[in-house]
Parts: sequence; C-alpha cells; structure tokens
Amino acid sequence: MKATKSGNLYRVIVLILIATVLICAVGFAADGWQKSPAPDSGNTDENNGDTDENKDGSKTGDTPTNDPEEPVIYIPKFTDALTGLETSERLAKLRHIAFVTENTQYLYGMSSASVVFEFPYEGGGTRYLVYQSDPKKLGKIGALGMARDYMTSLIRSFDAIPVAVGSDDPAEVKGTEGVGVLDLSRSDSFAYTENTVFHYTNGDLISAALAASGISTVRTEASVLPYGFYDFGKEPTPSGKSASTVLLPYSESNETELYYNAEAGTYCYSKCGSRKIDTLNGKNITFKNVFLLFADATTYEKADGVTTVLDTESSGGGYYISGGALTEFTWKFTDGKMVFTGLDGNRLTVYRGNSYFSFFKSSMKKSVTIQ
Repeated sequence: MKATKSGNLYRVIVLILIATVLICAVGFAADGWQKSPAPDSGNTDENNGDTDENKDGSKTGDTPTNDPEEPVIYIPKFTDALTGLETSERLAKLRHIAFVTENTQYLYGMSSASVVFEFPYEGGGTRYLVYQSDPKKLGKIGALGMARDYMTSLIRSFDAIPVAVGSDDPAEVKGTEGVGVLDLSRSDSFAYTENTVFHYTNGDLISAALAASGISTVRTEASVLPYGFYDFGKEPTPSGKSASTVLLPYSESNETELYYNAEAGTYCYSKCGSRKIDTLNGKNITFKNVFLLFADATTYEKADGVTTVLDTESSGGGYYISGGALTEFTWKFTDGKMVFTGLDGNRLTVYRGNSYFSFFKSSMKKSVTIQ
C-alpha cells in the first residue's frame, strides 16, 4: 500500500517537471520568433545574425561614409553700398564723399576709395571722382579739382556728396540740372594749398565742412548702383574674352594702364608705364572691377582756349572687366540714374570689391587695347 502511494507521488513529480520544461521551451521559442524575423520581412532595426551588414547598411569592417556637408557661407549683416563688402553699421548708413581730384604726380587717399571715376578733359588730361566711405579716417586727400556738371551728375547714381574747389563748366553748359556740390573754395577753413597751386583737405576739415553745410550724410536708398552684386558664395568663375592688360590712351602723354594680378584677383593701376602709388600710405592703387564706358563728347572753343564736355547723361556701350575676363554691356541714363544692361537684356551683375570707371570718348574707342 505504501509502495503504491510512493509510486504515485513519483509520477506526479515527474509530470510536473516535464510540464515545466515544455512551458519554458515554448516561451523561449516564441521569444526567439519575435526577435528574429525572416530575412525578407523588411525589418532592419536589428541584425538577425545571418548577415554581415550593419544597421546603416554598410558591411562589417567597412568605414562608414557620410554625405558631404554644404559649406557654410558667411553673409555679413552690413555691407558697403558701393563695394558690396562687409562694413560697420555706422558706415553702411552714411553717404559716400566723392572728391573731384586732379591727375597729379602725387595722389593721396585713392587706395582706400570704394569707387574711382576717371574723365577726359581738354588737352588730353583727366580728372577723377574719388568716392570715400569714411571721411573721419581720411588723412590728406587731393589734389582737389574743379567740378563739372557732367562729372557730378553721376553722383545721383551712387547717392554720394560731391566735394570740389570751384567749377570750370563753360558758359554754354552752366545752369544745367546737376547736383549741389560742397565747394571748399568758398572758405579757407576747410581746405589748404601747397606750393600755391593745389588744394588739399583731410578728415577733420571735411567733417567740419559737412557739419557747416547742413548737407545730410545719411544714405537715403538701399540700392542705387547701376548694377547688382553676385550673392555671397555664388560668384561664378569669370568667363569671356581675355582681359589681363587694359590700355587707355587718353593722349600721348596720358595713358592709363591696368594689369591683372591673378594671385590677388585685382588690376594694378598705372600711368604711362609706371605704377601709381597712394602717397598717403605707399600702397599700389588696385581695383577688383574695371568698367569702360564710351560716351560722346563736345568741344567748345572760346577766346581763352577750348573746353571738352562729355555726354554722361545719354547712353552708350561699355566693357566690364574682372578676373581677367571681359563682358560687354550697355549703359543708359534713365530717370536721373544710370543703368548697366548686359547683352542678355538683364541688369549687369558684378563681383564685390572696389571699382574703377573710365569714361572714354566714343571717337577714340578703337585706340583702346585689351588683351
């Protein structure tokens, strides 16, 4: 009787153990099925142990590859209205000062100019309009010259303040609509002479002259240029006819030359074979952009000589030169301002940097050499 009870107990224990083993086996199998999907299930969250691919799809032992990152383009908050380059908030809100200067042996302050215009006048000579952004930092500048309406009328396209020592427009063109000029010849307080011939000024004197004149120095328009600038970081490679050397023979004794420096990306300004140096700081005078504008001219004869007047308020052809390449365009005065148009019919777009403009007689266009 006891043996029967012991046997029955033994059978119960065995059955319990077998049931426990089966339950565990079934649980492990179910868990494995959930964690190990079939290779074609599309679940790539975890590897199933049957492949050597990593989670990112690369092979084990391979170096992971990353897509190239887009370059970070720095866009300044404030830019110089005439160069398109970064500047301070204060200068971005100020009008440039455009000094009429003579073409003398010694030039002061031209290397720091945002824009320089060169104009022909009688006898084969030339004069400049030199646009400065910060008169407070100017040292000596000059030699100052006399204004003419055909020069200062261009000021409207650049929202600048013209400064000169008098005017020598012929009677035939006086009274034409121009721009008010800050004439330093009217007071001995804002300019001085050297060798009793040439007039000069400086940052302190011109600041005092502006304050006394009541002329507003605040820039009134966001964009006044005849052209636009390429976006930061999106400047294309220069293309077009080669233009590493530019020769502009205003006369036999007055030839302007510009030579391209590919390393610096600028044109060095020369006169009759000699580089022009800014006497103020000893630097070469260089430009990022070069513009040649061809315009008709009229010569007025009178008892005391002749006067040449350039037609800068009409239209004509031009060359834009930068990066060793040349692009043709047309210029036109519209609603009191200049507009540069490319041959594709769109507004001309140029590189950021300082610029040199040469107004050249249309009748002498064939004498220009570009190579």
